[in-house]
Amino acid sequence: MKSKTKFIISMLLIFTMLVGTSCSTMAKGGKTSKAVNKNPKTEEEYILKAKEIFEISDDYTELDIETSDNKDRSEKYRFHWSREDGDDGINVSMDKEGNIISYNHYANRDNKIKDHVSREAIEKAAFKYLEKIDKNLVASHKVVSVDYDKYENTASVTFRRYVGDVPVIGTNLVIQIDLSDMSLAYYDSGLYYLVKDETVSKDAKLIGLDHAKEKIEKV
Repeated sequence: MKSKTKFIISMLLIFTMLVGTSCSTMAKGGKTSKAVNKNPKTEEEYILKAKEIFEISDDYTELDIETSDNKDRSEKYRFHWSREDGDDGINVSMDKEGNIISYNHYANRDNKIKDHVSREAIEKAAFKYLEKIDKNLVASHKVVSVDYDKYENTASVTFRRYVGDVPVIGTNLVIQIDLSDMSLAYYDSGLYYLVKDETVSKDAKLIGLDHAKEKIEKV
């Protein structure tokens, strides 16, 4: 009788361990069917928004989270995704409104020289990612430079914010494209979310570049 009781207890313990392992695995790597909130309020909603925008797959099973309540910092959350058996990772930082401040996918990139990718194709890819991150950025920014890094096999596209035809100094935004597959490698929003619309107002007395040059030449 004692032997039978021990057997039943042992089976229950094994079953409990299996169920616990299964739940843990699902929590780490399972897909979610919850709708993404464009204006996140909870930590989970921030995570879901970041995963949707950057299409972070479920094989990035490890997630580290840093939070900040410091009012002097623009970042509220920093997320770091990694794989259990991989050597690459993804970092995403967001402000309290849920805006994407920065993104970085670090990996061992294929640095062999590929077929030349045109500037037009690079700019097109950069605008595609920019619109996906925040469509408001597209209308207010223009490309000012495209720089190739042959060693990393990447291209960095620098945008500048404009009010009408006047560039706003110090508001550069950068997107880096991996030229091996045209994926997003890096993004930095610069000061866009810190310099508010009312600070850079279309009603301000903007004299334009040509008029500014004339005034400088008279000095």
